[in-house]
Amino acid sequence: MELMKINLGCGLQCPEGWINIDSSFGVYISKYPLLKKLLYFILPASLLPNIVWPKNTTWMDITKPFKFSSQSIDIIYSSHTLEHLTHIEAKIVFSECYRVMKKGAILRIIVPDFEVLINQYLENKNKNAENAAYIFYKNSGYFEIAEPNNLRSLFKYYFQRKNNHHFLYDEPGLKKQFSDAGFLEIKRMSFGISRINDLDAIENEARLNGSICIEAIK
Repeated sequence: MELMKINLGCGLQCPEGWINIDSSFGVYISKYPLLKKLLYFILPASLLPNIVWPKNTTWMDITKPFKFSSQSIDIIYSSHTLEHLTHIEAKIVFSECYRVMKKGAILRIIVPDFEVLINQYLENKNKNAENAAYIFYKNSGYFEIAEPNNLRSLFKYYFQRKNNHHFLYDEPGLKKQFSDAGFLEIKRMSFGISRINDLDAIENEARLNGSICIEAIK
């Protein structure tokens, strides 16, 4: 029997054999050609999210109950997604992952490493103190989108704010999200080291630079 494998927050990395899920509004409107055409007619492309997505991508709001039966999924993989959610939203994701996964199923999560950013900040503070905080701010992904005061900035705020990072994890904090949801055998992993057999189809080594990779079992 073929394994049921979810790629959660897939972005444009959408390998065959995986259920590739993304909550980007761009995925949503890419499925509706008339809506896409209307938005492009009304708004400049610079204000719109990417709407060119692989056909094997499915839109789903991952902060709501997943559209999968309980104990139906064998593997869930997610790379650089949870940092775009608040800590509470991520708790919902972990809880839903646990619900839909079979006993013995594998969850592998990759997020930016807050400790790496802190160490970079301290190094920059010694070399370039006046710019250290600004560099940290930019590297952390907390780039600014001003509060909207006209129609153009309203669309920009709505469509682009989810590109921001809303929470940063260190290793103990990420492991706690796993354990709070009920996962076992929670381990830090490196590129290519996994209990998932066909990882090369989905994992990009560059995405693990400056990141934490945690894997666990239900």
